[in-house]
Amino acid sequence: MTPTAEKRHLSLGSRLRVQRAEREIVDRMTPQQRLHAYREGRLSAYQRNHWLCQYPREVPMIDDVPKWIAVTLVDVIDAKNPSPRVRELQNARERALSELSRSSRYRTGSGCSVSPVAEAG
Repeated sequence: MTPTAEKRHLSLGSRLRVQRAEREIVDRMTPQQRLHAYREGRLSAYQRNHWLCQYPREVPMIDDVPKWIAVTLVDVIDAKNPSPRVRELQNARERALSELSRSSRYRTGSGCSVSPVAEAG
Protein backbone atom coordinates (compact mmCIF):
# COMPACT_ATOMS: atom_id res chain seq x y z
CA MET A 1 0.00 0.00 0.00
CA THR A 2 1.37 3.44 -0.92
CA PRO A 3 1.76 6.21 1.67
CA THR A 4 -0.97 8.20 -0.12
CA ALA A 5 -3.40 5.27 0.03
CA GLU A 6 -2.57 4.74 3.69
CA LYS A 7 -3.60 8.35 4.45
CA ARG A 8 -6.93 8.22 2.60
CA HIS A 9 -8.75 6.50 5.45
CA LEU A 10 -7.65 9.10 8.02
CA SER A 11 -9.88 11.84 9.36
CA LEU A 12 -9.02 15.40 8.37
CA GLY A 13 -7.46 16.10 11.77
CA SER A 14 -5.33 12.96 11.59
CA ARG A 15 -4.27 13.69 8.04
CA LEU A 16 -3.18 17.21 9.03
CA ARG A 17 -1.14 15.79 11.92
CA VAL A 18 0.56 13.33 9.56
CA GLN A 19 1.34 16.12 7.09
CA ARG A 20 2.78 18.29 9.86
CA ALA A 21 4.99 15.38 10.93
CA GLU A 22 6.09 14.83 7.31
CA ARG A 23 7.02 18.53 7.01
CA GLU A 24 8.96 18.41 10.28
CA ILE A 25 10.93 15.37 9.10
CA VAL A 26 11.96 17.19 5.90
CA ASP A 27 12.77 20.39 7.79
CA ARG A 28 15.04 18.58 10.27
CA MET A 29 17.13 17.04 7.48
CA THR A 30 20.25 18.63 6.09
CA PRO A 31 20.27 19.42 2.35
CA GLN A 32 22.41 16.31 1.76
CA GLN A 33 20.00 14.13 3.75
CA ARG A 34 17.00 15.45 1.77
CA LEU A 35 18.73 14.71 -1.54
CA HIS A 36 19.74 11.24 -0.35
CA ALA A 37 16.20 10.49 0.90
CA TYR A 38 14.81 11.60 -2.48
CA ARG A 39 17.25 9.45 -4.42
CA GLU A 40 16.43 6.46 -2.24
CA GLY A 41 12.69 7.02 -2.78
CA ARG A 42 12.01 7.67 0.91
CA LEU A 43 10.13 10.98 0.48
CA SER A 44 6.37 10.92 0.00
CA ALA A 45 4.79 13.06 -2.72
CA TYR A 46 3.76 15.49 0.03
CA GLN A 47 7.32 15.66 1.35
CA ARG A 48 8.76 16.21 -2.16
CA ASN A 49 6.37 19.09 -2.70
CA HIS A 50 7.19 20.58 0.70
CA TRP A 51 10.88 20.28 -0.19
CA LEU A 52 10.26 22.01 -3.52
CA CYS A 53 8.33 24.87 -1.93
CA GLN A 54 10.65 25.41 1.06
CA TYR A 55 14.07 24.59 -0.42
CA PRO A 56 13.75 25.08 -4.20
CA ARG A 57 17.49 25.52 -4.80
CA GLU A 58 18.17 22.01 -3.47
CA VAL A 59 15.68 20.15 -5.67
CA PRO A 60 17.05 18.32 -8.75
CA MET A 61 15.58 20.05 -11.81
CA ILE A 62 15.34 19.49 -15.53
CA ASP A 63 14.69 22.82 -17.29
CA ASP A 64 13.34 24.39 -14.10
CA VAL A 65 10.93 21.49 -13.52
CA PRO A 66 11.42 19.10 -10.58
CA LYS A 67 12.96 15.88 -11.84
CA TRP A 68 10.08 13.71 -10.54
CA ILE A 69 7.66 15.75 -12.66
CA ALA A 70 9.89 16.29 -15.72
CA VAL A 71 10.41 12.56 -16.23
CA THR A 72 6.67 12.19 -16.87
CA LEU A 73 6.29 14.97 -19.46
CA VAL A 74 5.31 13.88 -22.96
CA ASP A 75 7.83 16.08 -24.78
CA VAL A 76 10.63 14.33 -22.88
CA ILE A 77 9.20 10.82 -23.22
CA ASP A 78 7.92 10.74 -26.82
CA ALA A 79 10.02 13.10 -28.95
CA LYS A 80 10.35 11.43 -32.41
CA ASN A 81 13.37 13.32 -33.76
CA PRO A 82 14.76 14.85 -30.61
CA SER A 83 16.96 17.89 -30.67
CA PRO A 84 20.19 17.62 -28.67
CA ARG A 85 18.42 19.28 -25.70
CA VAL A 86 15.49 16.84 -25.77
CA ARG A 87 17.92 13.93 -26.17
CA GLU A 88 19.71 15.23 -23.07
CA LEU A 89 16.36 15.37 -21.26
CA GLN A 90 15.55 11.82 -22.35
CA ASN A 91 18.87 10.64 -20.95
CA ALA A 92 18.21 12.55 -17.72
CA ARG A 93 14.77 10.91 -17.59
CA GLU A 94 16.31 7.46 -17.86
CA ARG A 95 18.79 8.25 -15.09
CA ALA A 96 15.99 9.65 -12.89
CA LEU A 97 13.79 6.61 -13.47
CA SER A 98 16.72 4.40 -12.60
CA GLU A 99 17.17 6.32 -9.32
CA LEU A 100 13.46 6.16 -8.56
CA SER A 101 13.08 2.49 -9.40
CA ARG A 102 14.96 1.63 -6.22
CA SER A 103 11.80 2.33 -4.30
CA SER A 104 8.34 0.91 -4.88
CA ARG A 105 6.95 3.86 -2.89
CA TYR A 106 7.62 6.38 -5.69
CA ARG A 107 4.54 8.17 -6.92
CA THR A 108 4.34 11.32 -9.01
CA GLY A 109 3.02 14.25 -7.05
CA SER A 110 2.29 17.87 -7.71
CA GLY A 111 2.02 20.84 -5.48
CA CYS A 112 3.70 24.05 -6.49
CA SER A 113 2.96 25.50 -9.89
CA VAL A 114 5.65 24.76 -12.46
CA SER A 115 5.86 25.34 -16.19
CA PRO A 116 6.25 22.41 -18.61
CA VAL A 117 9.56 21.59 -20.27
CA ALA A 118 9.81 23.23 -23.69
CA GLU A 119 11.93 21.79 -26.46
CA ALA A 120 15.02 23.89 -27.01
CA GLY A 121 16.32 24.05 -30.47
